[in-house]
Amino acid sequence: MGAERPVQSEYEVIRRLLTTSPVVLCAGTIPEVDHDQLVAADEQALSYLSPNVQQFLGLHAANLEQLRAQLSERIHPDDVAAHRRAEADAFGSRPVHLTASFRMKGEGEVYRRVRTLLDEDPEHPGLLQGYVFDEFDQGRAEDELREHEALLQQIVDNAGSTIFVKDLAGRFLLVNASLARVLGRSATSLLGDAFPPEDGSVDPDIDDEVVASGRRVAFDLTRAVDGMPRHFLGVKFPLRDTHGNINAIGTIYTDVTERKQAQLDAEEAHAQADDARIQAEEARRQAEQARDRALAASQEKTAFLSRMSHELRTPLNSIIGFGQLLEQRELAAEEQEWVGHVVRAGQHLLDLIDEVLDLTRVGPGQKAVRLPPVDLHDLVVTTIGLVQPAAAARSISIVAQARDGRAVWALADRPRTVQILLNPLTNAILYNFEAGTVEVTARSADRDRVELAVHDRGPGIHADLLGRAFEPFDRLGAEHRGVEGTGMGLALSRGLAEEMGGSLTVTSTPGAGTTFTLSLPAASEPVRSAPATREATPATVSSPPITVLYIEDDVANVQLMERVLQRRPSIAMLTAMRGRIGLDIASREQPDVIMVDLHLPDIDGYQVVRLLRRNPTTATIPIVVVSAYASPARRAELLIEGVKEHLTKPIDIDHVLDVIERVVNGASARP
Repeated sequence: MGAERPVQSEYEVIRRLLTTSPVVLCAGTIPEVDHDQLVAADEQALSYLSPNVQQFLGLHAANLEQLRAQLSERIHPDDVAAHRRAEADAFGSRPVHLTASFRMKGEGEVYRRVRTLLDEDPEHPGLLQGYVFDEFDQGRAEDELREHEALLQQIVDNAGSTIFVKDLAGRFLLVNASLARVLGRSATSLLGDAFPPEDGSVDPDIDDEVVASGRRVAFDLTRAVDGMPRHFLGVKFPLRDTHGNINAIGTIYTDVTERKQAQLDAEEAHAQADDARIQAEEARRQAEQARDRALAASQEKTAFLSRMSHELRTPLNSIIGFGQLLEQRELAAEEQEWVGHVVRAGQHLLDLIDEVLDLTRVGPGQKAVRLPPVDLHDLVVTTIGLVQPAAAARSISIVAQARDGRAVWALADRPRTVQILLNPLTNAILYNFEAGTVEVTARSADRDRVELAVHDRGPGIHADLLGRAFEPFDRLGAEHRGVEGTGMGLALSRGLAEEMGGSLTVTSTPGAGTTFTLSLPAASEPVRSAPATREATPATVSSPPITVLYIEDDVANVQLMERVLQRRPSIAMLTAMRGRIGLDIASREQPDVIMVDLHLPDIDGYQVVRLLRRNPTTATIPIVVVSAYASPARRAELLIEGVKEHLTKPIDIDHVLDVIERVVNGASARP
């Protein structure tokens, strides 16, 4: 009993192993083989199959014969012929060696691949032994592996980047279609090869860095593709085996040429935008500086105009004012004529000053031309009066006449027209014979034009020189005859005439004289309202006394105002030649009217006005400003401060008296 138990135990172990083993053991004898008929020789020859065949192949049979029959039926129909042929070949030679792989239906009616190995026992000829094992798991794994490899290849081929894997020796283990296209070879031909030595993509330093650091490394790469430079963003990364050791290097190149170009374009656009912004800021800064300069220049110009107007008008105020006073006296006829010349010359000079100031007020290219109706006969008389002293020095007679005896009116700027006429008149005097004659004629040329003609009976101008008469600085040889001049007068006169829509022409006959003709647009005589009559106040009639305080620093102007106000015996004048003194006198004396010049030596006349208005004792006294110049803005400020009237120098003496009477009557409510 003791000896049987170990045997029985050993038997049980063997049986258990045979029952659970994935390998089916088999044995048998060599059958007779008919090569003309392929028969299942191995099934006929098998005399033993290990017990696990039922679990292995899902067979359920009572005896071996039934098992052999089921084995034959379970071979896949497509594999039957190949399996029988392999058996015939194996059993047709000695010793027998059979290796067959086929699909067999197993448990669950699912085909699985099995392999049969049968060999003839060398110690017992004619006996076969072998085994059958399941190839299904291995085959499926290989199939799945191939499917995964194919799937991976499709992914990397369609990734849009260049992808490859190299072993540590630099040989390709994986290559996608993009790299194959770049290198001009097929993907399969590249496997196992390395990059060509001349290829610029090889960078062993980066590979060494990846291996040494064990981390991914990103880098930029530029290389020629189809003859054109392309920019790539590269990344290399380590690949490890199951033990964690680096055994390969993966590389991905992504073409970023378009992206880089777009980035460069965006950076350039951004830079251009920055440049544009900087330029705009600089332009704005320059514009602000230009505006500030223009504002400062405008303020300086305004101050200059104010000073110049004051400096020029102040002496003219005395000249014209005293001239007007002399005109109202009984003088000899010749003296009366002289005084008239003085007053008209002063008025012309005043017109010229206004013209200059107007030109400085307007911007470049703008014309300050006024074209009201002008009486040409009156203008001729005024102009002749200006040149009369020069004509008298050469005993030259100047005759003014109207061809049809009627007044001739033109649309013209009076000061400019006088300036135009002065040039040919002056030339007619300078280049005439001694004791010669000059005729000035105003006439209607046609319905729309009038003319002023200046004709002298001098030596005339030769025809070959006549075309140069209006050329600047061309004196037609007069510089050799000792006659002073610049040659600019006629050129300027023609320009002034054209600005008014007119023209200036010349004709000449050598030995008979020269004629300059100014043509201007015709105008109708304006309708004049009847002059207002003012009943004279006899000196013997008592009028309400009026006290006028005149704050003025120019002695001549003070004397002129005294003479003007003396024409009204009821007016008493107080004088202050300083602004602060005037403020004290006004507060103390309480005059009926205060007249203030804006340009005073101690404080500005505008400040005097403001202080008078802020002082309760002088706040309601009428103020009249007498000034050579005040801008529209300044006049508006003065009106806001309560100034009643503004008189511009040179003053009109009759108008001064009217203004004083008007502001006094309007201030009758003053306590």
